Amino acid sequence: MIHSTHITGIVLAGGQSRRMGTDKSLMIFNGEPLINYAIKTLKCVCDKVVISSNKDAYSFTGCEVWHDELLIQAPIIGILSSLNKSQTEINLFLSCDMPFITPSLLKLLLKQSDKHNLIIPKHGDNKIEPLCGVYSKKLLPSLEESIRHDKLKMLDFINKVPHCIVDVPFQNSSNYLNIFTNFNCPEDMRM
Repeated sequence: MIHSTHITGIVLAGGQSRRMGTDKSLMIFNGEPLINYAIKTLKCVCDKVVISSNKDAYSFTGCEVWHDELLIQAPIIGILSSLNKSQTEINLFLSCDMPFITPSLLKLLLKQSDKHNLIIPKHGDNKIEPLCGVYSKKLLPSLEESIRHDKLKMLDFINKVPHCIVDVPFQNSSNYLNIFTNFNCPEDMRM
C-alpha cells in the first residue's frame, strides 16, 4: 500500500443539507460534530486531511479548508477543485455524513490505488458509494470534460471512466448495515 504521506484525505462537506435543515457537518452526533468522524477516520490512513467546503466554519478541526473553483453545488465540483489543489497523486475522499466508515475499509480501497485511478466500494444490493473513494489526479481531464458538458452526477462520471469497484466484505458482520449509513435528515441522527 502507498505510504500515508503520499495520500491526501479530503472530507466532502460542501452540501446544502436541505433535508437536514441545517449544516449537517456541524450537527452533534454522540457528543461531537459529524465532520469529526470523517476527519478521524481519514487521519488513520493519511498524513494530510483537508475539508472541501465553501464555508469557513471548521477552524475547530485544525484542517485546512479548500473552496470550490466553480459556484455549482455538486460533489463533482468539490472533487475537481480538491484534485486541482492536492499535491498528491492519490486522494481519498469521504463524505462528512458517513460516521461509520472505518480505516480498514479505506485501506481496502487503497490497496488498489497502484492499479486504478478511481476506486469505490460496493455493498448490499450492488449499491456503490462514490463519495467514499480513491481518486487520482489523472482523472482531472475527465472531470473537467464532464463539468463542461453539464454532466454533474457522480454515477454518470463513474460509468464514463475506467474504475475499480471493491466489494465490501462486511456481509456477515453485525455492522454491515451501518457502515455506509449516511445522515440526511434529523431522524437519521437519532440512531
